[in-house]
Amino acid sequence: MINKSQYFQMTNFQTPSYSISSKIATNAYYWYYIIVRSFFLFCVSLAIKAGIWKPLKNVESDIDVYEGKVKPLFLKFSDCENIKEYTNRNQNIDPIFYNRKELTKIMKVENNEIELKWKRRVLIEYTPRGNIIMFYDAYKGGFSYYSDNTVVPIRILNIVAMKYVMRYFCMDFFVDEMTLKNNTSPFIRILNEEDKEEIEKTKKIFSNLSKKTKIDYKDMPFLKFKNTESVIKNDSVSNVVKEKRINKFVHLGKIYNYSIIQKKKINQLSNINNIEEETYVFKNVNYEDYKKQQKR
Repeated sequence: MINKSQYFQMTNFQTPSYSISSKIATNAYYWYYIIVRSFFLFCVSLAIKAGIWKPLKNVESDIDVYEGKVKPLFLKFSDCENIKEYTNRNQNIDPIFYNRKELTKIMKVENNEIELKWKRRVLIEYTPRGNIIMFYDAYKGGFSYYSDNTVVPIRILNIVAMKYVMRYFCMDFFVDEMTLKNNTSPFIRILNEEDKEEIEKTKKIFSNLSKKTKIDYKDMPFLKFKNTESVIKNDSVSNVVKEKRINKFVHLGKIYNYSIIQKKKINQLSNINNIEEETYVFKNVNYEDYKKQQKR
């Protein structure tokens, strides 16, 4: 009879046995690593204390460096201790800007004096994202600019706007509440009131529409308004939660589109009969008189 164990022999696994020399080598390597690393850290700490070696700091971006040069000056410029300083910071702003109704009437006239005056006050600034030409647009109520880059970070535009209001003493035009905390520009209040009026007009439109269609406008999730976070759910406008105001920037195109030379207006005469008749009075002269005048 065949013994099956002859055909299926099991392999005998034996646990490895470490020698004493291998254990000593392992421990020696471990302590060598600890000693060398501790010595290296000790040398680094001495070098830092002696000022020989300085650890690397976080490298600032070009925008951080650019903002660091302008923003402290702007914060100092906007910090007014009395009314005299505040008036001085806004000496170039016409009083009509604080009367929105009168300003709206004037802005309806094309190329009016106020609009043209602020378009002439131009700031040409080199930024980390290229050159920018900026001026305040009285008609649009914001800063218009030319730049070769179609996409300019809002952070850079705010920095250029800071330099603009400092250059032309028009601090109230800077209405950004994110960059300048506790911004006291009266234009923020005026713009918020305009938003409330716009909300009221829109509510009346949807209210009249809901009466005809029998659909409640308060349940419309798409009914949102500029400068608001919440949807209108109450009849009171004061319950609407407002976001912080930011500056308005309008891109007008690339720099080559900006014309530095202003076109001179040519006054054309609409009717020649308006000219005085004495200028065009002719006398009949015969040939003999003409010859006598030539001899003289």
